[in-house]
Amino acid sequence: MVGDDRLGVVLVHGFNSGPQTWGLLREQIEQDRTLGFARVLPFAFATGAARWNPLRPLQVLPEISTVADSLKEYLQTEGGQFTDLVVITHSRGRLVVQRYLARMLTDGHGRELARIRRVVMLACPNDGSQLLLSLRRVVFGRSGRHPQERDLRPLSDQVIDTRRIIVNSVLHAADVTDRTCPIPFYVYAGESDRVVPVASARSVFPDAAVLPGDHFSILATSTTEHRTFTTVRRHLHETAVLTGKPIGAAAPPAPPSAADRGTRPGPLVPAPEPAVPSVLKAVQRLLRPPAAPISASSSAPAHQHHRPYTLLAELTGHTHAVSGLAFSPDGSVLASAGYDARVRLWNLVTLRPVDPLLDHSGLVGAVAISPDGRLLATRCGGTVQLWDPSTHQRLGNPLRGRIAWHVTALAFSPEGGLAIASSKKVRLWDTAARKPVTEPLAGHTGSISSLAFSPDGRLLATASRDRTVRLWDTATGQPAGDPLTGHTRAVNAVAFSPDDSLLATASDDEKVRLWDPVTRQPVAAPLAHTRSVNAVAFSPDGSLLATASNDSTVRLWDPGTCQPAGEPLTHTDWVKAVAFSPDGSLLATACDDSTVRLWQT
Repeated sequence: MVGDDRLGVVLVHGFNSGPQTWGLLREQIEQDRTLGFARVLPFAFATGAARWNPLRPLQVLPEISTVADSLKEYLQTEGGQFTDLVVITHSRGRLVVQRYLARMLTDGHGRELARIRRVVMLACPNDGSQLLLSLRRVVFGRSGRHPQERDLRPLSDQVIDTRRIIVNSVLHAADVTDRTCPIPFYVYAGESDRVVPVASARSVFPDAAVLPGDHFSILATSTTEHRTFTTVRRHLHETAVLTGKPIGAAAPPAPPSAADRGTRPGPLVPAPEPAVPSVLKAVQRLLRPPAAPISASSSAPAHQHHRPYTLLAELTGHTHAVSGLAFSPDGSVLASAGYDARVRLWNLVTLRPVDPLLDHSGLVGAVAISPDGRLLATRCGGTVQLWDPSTHQRLGNPLRGRIAWHVTALAFSPEGGLAIASSKKVRLWDTAARKPVTEPLAGHTGSISSLAFSPDGRLLATASRDRTVRLWDTATGQPAGDPLTGHTRAVNAVAFSPDDSLLATASDDEKVRLWDPVTRQPVAAPLAHTRSVNAVAFSPDGSLLATASNDSTVRLWDPGTCQPAGEPLTHTDWVKAVAFSPDGSLLATACDDSTVRLWQT
């Protein structure tokens, strides 16, 4: 069967509805011009109390395991040509999906599930639906003769067995094998849902949130601003980033000119702008020469860490989630990467974008600026593109080399080299020669999500979905000791302190851990958020650690005491990235709500 490069979006309804329950959401997906890479696949199965009659056996509804087998057949036929899938379920449709996954893993077909990039569950009762169960018992009695009613019981044997397999072989899986397959689950409860309590929706799933609406109106996405639709769209955009699919709204990138190839760019300098408005002078005053780094354990005045942090500005212009941030070495420009397929360079004197924008053919997952400010690197799908930040021009063709089909992380070394992670391996590149200079650094069993060089460039830290962090000797390309273990879920971010004395790691287990890179031992109890932690960054003097989370906050910590350094900084959605300015006076935070905020620290 010929492969389809689009993203298959599989919709699975609940026990008491049908494909029509997806009408509005399906319409929004199909009409959104940024989702041209997506194809909706509505899966239907026989259900509904009105259609069941115990006196007419031909109309008896199938068991859930039978429906799960039907879903398997549907994915092999209607969805067979798609190399990547996202599955969205409503209500008890989640039981069909989870039973399908459990049966596939039990039968040793885990590798066939690798194309399912994530599962999004809307108003799904993962610990049973007592109200719905009671209503069905009124209709069917307590005999349990209805074949799907039996699976509504919160603690039925099949439900317990399915949950055990999902937790052990999916949620906590480190790699794809015949009997394991890591698939992210994202759970959403209706804030006024009286059928499925929030606690039941959350259950064992760490990535859980609340959307407006009850059990049914949560799907009433009548406008493009409806929170359920914007949430689903964000998940589809994020999946497109991982799989290298272009979004419909993106303009195709212009081919690099002959002058772009082989030309060493000049330093990053913001374009001339009009006179500075008085309301922006506070930001301008903060752009002072960088302070000398100090140890994270050095003492600092208490008021420095516990005074309120001031929101100076909110930078708007991106039309979708902002995924990455990077300051220029002189602190005059901030680069922001977005799921709208653009990188914006902001003049921090005027707080305006510097035209032209850096357009890409797909969603941009990361951005980095070289230590000398002469190169800007962006990650888009399966490639890394180098840019001259002073002219906004591409520098030759994208870096591909022997990189696998998608790039997962990148980072510049202190000397200006570039580390590029693709799936479970990392290569170090010479940006001038535009070729890799090492064999792949291999050892992780899950995809690498983040990279960080130590300030002296001798070590490279890699964070992975396999729940470990590895340190590598950049001179030899060999592991520098055993992996750092302790996180219980995927590790999303890693950062060294300015004096090399600490390594911070952030994870989906809602924790940030601080390690001694020499002993590879934790130096304190984990720092806690209430949702997955996506990013970490030390201030240039090492006196602050910023952590960004899906709990819509950025928290600041004193690395010396591991205590909070002030109140959390709040956003309206998941916070994806944080970055300190070179002098430490500004903190930039990037959010799924398409904004970048600047804070005085």
